[in-house]
Amino acid sequence: MTVRGQPANYALLWRSAEGRFSVRGLPPRVHLDRVYTNGLHALVPFWITNETDQDVTVELATEGPLKVQQQNANWSAVSTAQRETYVDVTTAPAAEDRGEVTMVCSATIQREFSEVFNQLGGVSSVQLAARKTAELVLLFVAEAAETDSGDGQRYEYETHGGHVTLRADTDLYDVTLRASTCRSVLEMEPPTSRIYIDDCVIGRTYERALRVRNASAIGLDWTMTVVETTDPSLSALQLLDSDMRPLSGGHLGARGDTQVLVRYTPHAAGEFLSRFLVENSNDPASLRYWVFRARVSQRQKLRRVELLSDPDISFGDCTSGVWYSRDIRFKNVSDTPVVMRLRVEGNTGGLTM
Repeated sequence: MTVRGQPANYALLWRSAEGRFSVRGLPPRVHLDRVYTNGLHALVPFWITNETDQDVTVELATEGPLKVQQQNANWSAVSTAQRETYVDVTTAPAAEDRGEVTMVCSATIQREFSEVFNQLGGVSSVQLAARKTAELVLLFVAEAAETDSGDGQRYEYETHGGHVTLRADTDLYDVTLRASTCRSVLEMEPPTSRIYIDDCVIGRTYERALRVRNASAIGLDWTMTVVETTDPSLSALQLLDSDMRPLSGGHLGARGDTQVLVRYTPHAAGEFLSRFLVENSNDPASLRYWVFRARVSQRQKLRRVELLSDPDISFGDCTSGVWYSRDIRFKNVSDTPVVMRLRVEGNTGGLTM
């Protein structure tokens, strides 16, 4: 059963031991799944109804990284459409079984919340008039474990627990909460995240590839934006996915990765520089920068061979009768084989190649 304007957990209803009050949205055993360890609170709305004809005071006590608020400005500002999609109840045994109910709260909506409101103090009791209902919010936050960070590390789920007790005199309702949390970490390959192309020719297309990787067991949303460029129009540079569609971000499943194809077609001579920010939407502390730089010459023909060694070769102080050698390195930068012919000119000594 779904109720218009309410999250899915609103349909979950239980009564206290003596039946003086009922609780919606907060099962006796709840598994809060897919929680990001990013320092932000997960909010679980729930409702307490006085089932008697007299005023009732329900006392609230929490254990673990939990607290209860009766007024939370973040939740109050959520639109009707967002409320309806905020909680996904993925597992819900029959009420009489009192089994564990699994719920997932929308990380997309939660990251729009202001932590200032979440940090405000909680309540230890709520007063209910006869047959009246109060809406409350349970807040949970997981602290990240101390681990060494670095590319190549795998980030797994951790389990945290907590307990909530609701009491009206001798009438009790206990909630045991289990939360599965994971740190969200974005990585890039190559780790240096720099693309340098020298001696480009106007009109020729150059391609290089990067990969954006999710190092975690939890899903990751990412975006890529330009933070610095010498060409605001970015007319010469394209960022494409594997299907050759424009790419500016996306979603990566657990351990997933995606290719970013960088395609550059220079239109004018000079130096081109762009700096990009790749952000992890699920954790602002997990981000990467990468730089693209190209130097475009005035030449209209492709250079087929490049000299990789220093053009000035020095043998230093030499002794007569002793052979000395230096290596000269060339690179074929064309798309076809090249035959090189080397010639020594102005040789006044015993120079050979």
